[in-house]
Amino acid sequence: MRDVVPISVGAAASGLILREHTMRSRAERLSAATMETLLNTIDANDAVTGDHVRRVADYAFILGEAAGLDERTQHSVERVALFHDIGKLHGALTDIFHESSKLTPEERRAVMTHPLRGAEVLAPLSAFYPELAKGVAAHAVSRQQRFRSRRALSQSPTVSTRSRIAGGTVTRAASTLP
Repeated sequence: MRDVVPISVGAAASGLILREHTMRSRAERLSAATMETLLNTIDANDAVTGDHVRRVADYAFILGEAAGLDERTQHSVERVALFHDIGKLHGALTDIFHESSKLTPEERRAVMTHPLRGAEVLAPLSAFYPELAKGVAAHAVSRQQRFRSRRALSQSPTVSTRSRIAGGTVTRAASTLP
């Protein structure tokens, strides 16, 4: 009888581990399907933005690799890049993004809300991807900094920007900024 108890406990533990693994795999597949659905939504709403986020994700992954980031962090950076513009899925903003005229101050303020809108959209996925909403929200700060930098550069055209990539320094003249 003593020999039966450890076998029963071991079998029960194995069963629980298998069940946990199965449930986790299903949750991960559901999470991945949700992410793919969101990407399809971006494409359906605006193909140009869909192409843009995929290019940004490719560049982010390459830069992460060049910077020596571990694989998990590289994929995390790639996910943030894929969804950095999901906040553009808003009717009023879509119209603004497709106008060819210069933005009014009011339109510029509206556009600057898209990273925070995106973070709100992605917040329910934080159990699976805790960095995602935070990374998209950080896009708001980088956009504001870039806008201020462009304004400063336009007033001082001899200034150059410096970026550190994989231990090297790359210098771009202000006139070549996108």
